[in-house]
Amino acid sequence: MAFDKSEFDVTDPAVAVRLMAGLFYVPHALFKVNGLEGAAGLFGRIGFHPPMLWVWLAIAAELACAVALTLNIQVKWMGLVSAFVMALAGYAVVMTKGPVWLWNFGGVEYIAFWGVASLALAAQAWKREYAAYGRVFLLWPSLERGVVRA
Repeated sequence: MAFDKSEFDVTDPAVAVRLMAGLFYVPHALFKVNGLEGAAGLFGRIGFHPPMLWVWLAIAAELACAVALTLNIQVKWMGLVSAFVMALAGYAVVMTKGPVWLWNFGGVEYIAFWGVASLALAAQAWKREYAAYGRVFLLWPSLERGVVRA
């Protein structure tokens, strides 16, 4: 898989947001990996049962989002996955700390921003695909029969 240099041009605001949204997942996943028992306890208190399964699902989803968003792979889908992960994270915060908004008080402000940014990245990816090909594809345009890339 070859990457275009423009996919990492941080002077493009959308690229900067995509890279931040992807790379910010790395410490979140590592935090869970390094504290599996604590994460499982938290997931159990929130109501995600069995908790260890949910911890591993969260780690897998966070690492998938980290790789895909950082490397610009299937952003149209992974932006939606990222927004869903942030919705679950917001639910978890509200269940543990109550309906607090400000991040510095343990609220959902940061999570909401990350989720909305993820949705915007997905919408932009769908829009760009439609602009380039006149339609959207389930996966990649080059995998669809009868499509010739210019």
